[in-house]
Amino acid sequence: MDFSAKYQYLDEMCHKLQQILTPVMLSEQIISNIILYDKRMKFINKYQNDRLNRKLS
Repeated sequence: MDFSAKYQYLDEMCHKLQQILTPVMLSEQIISNIILYDKRMKFINKYQNDRLNRKLS
């Protein structure tokens, strides 16, 4: 196998890996954003509930 054939093979493998990993990375990012959003909303809701409880008591 000469150098150009090896390079072409590596390039094809890299392209295949990118096709597989791009959706995986996007899914990971989406899940991470959902978890962060959920944590943020829980924090905000806790703060608002605490304020409401203080006003009511």
